[in-house]
Amino acid sequence: MTVLEARPGSSPGTVRAWCEGAEGKVVVYGKNGAGEALAGAVGKKVQVRYRHGNKGLIAVEVRPVL
Repeated sequence: MTVLEARPGSSPGTVRAWCEGAEGKVVVYGKNGAGEALAGAVGKKVQVRYRHGNKGLIAVEVRPVL
């Protein structure tokens, strides 16, 4: 999926990223290392392992696609 935009989330240390993948646009939330990886990958492709949350997807692992 491609990271379109990343902004700080509502709680400290959280990043909210809009991503576009095969299913369309989705919101991915990340904390700590996953959040930093999302914030640093705006405009780039990433591979995300996630779980479903109430308001979107919650990133467990984020890796850049080379």
